[in-house]
Amino acid sequence: MATPSVSLCTTVYNTEETIAPFLEPLLPTPYEIVVVDGGSTDRTPERLRAYAPRVRLVLSVERLSRGKGRDLAVSTSTGDVVVQLDGDVVYRNLPKYVDLYLRRYRGRLVDFGSAGRSLRIPHLLLGDRALFGRVGGYRDAFAYEDIGLTRRARAAGLLTMLPIDAEDATKLSLRGFTRDGHDAREYERTLARQAGREIRNLLAKIPLVGPREAVVRPWTRSLLGAVRARAAESADPAAAPSETSR
Repeated sequence: MATPSVSLCTTVYNTEETIAPFLEPLLPTPYEIVVVDGGSTDRTPERLRAYAPRVRLVLSVERLSRGKGRDLAVSTSTGDVVVQLDGDVVYRNLPKYVDLYLRRYRGRLVDFGSAGRSLRIPHLLLGDRALFGRVGGYRDAFAYEDIGLTRRARAAGLLTMLPIDAEDATKLSLRGFTRDGHDAREYERTLARQAGREIRNLLAKIPLVGPREAVVRPWTRSLLGAVRARAAESADPAAAPSETSR
């Protein structure tokens, strides 16, 4: 019996700082890679073109929501199995999760990362191609676009939620970007724009999941912690109170 073909799919928007660290661990895998750019206005399309033809690109001339971008990535891909990734995460050991899915969970949607973590850890969603259409695809939304899809899959008895090893997925906040061994200087220069986008995303999520769940996110705290650390490093040491004067 032939081994099922696998497509790695994602959609991105104005993520020029994270395209390289996202794609580099995926390039050696035997899987098709499909990336939909949802109308970026920065250098994301230019950087994506450097990976063609290994990466199959769809460059939209109009602004696409994440939901529309994900559906377009699925429809563009050719694999029997679809793996939905987030474009600002470094995924390591991806074949481990694909192999587990192929051995034990064919015919179901499997969300690696959600079990026991609420919405706080990067995740990946795997499923046979037909299942994504069977549960109605993604919401036309810019944030938490997968909530409706996973709820419908759960209601139909088609969803399995499993943990993901923390070392196998790193969210590329400033801290994650540095920890992953990449030069963070360019990322630091775009910190204000990155923070603005995160704030807009948080505001969009509040009606869906509530203010506490939307705001209390480890990667958001990491971003704020990096800003505070940066400010502390640039401060005049003589102006800081000593341990004995506190």
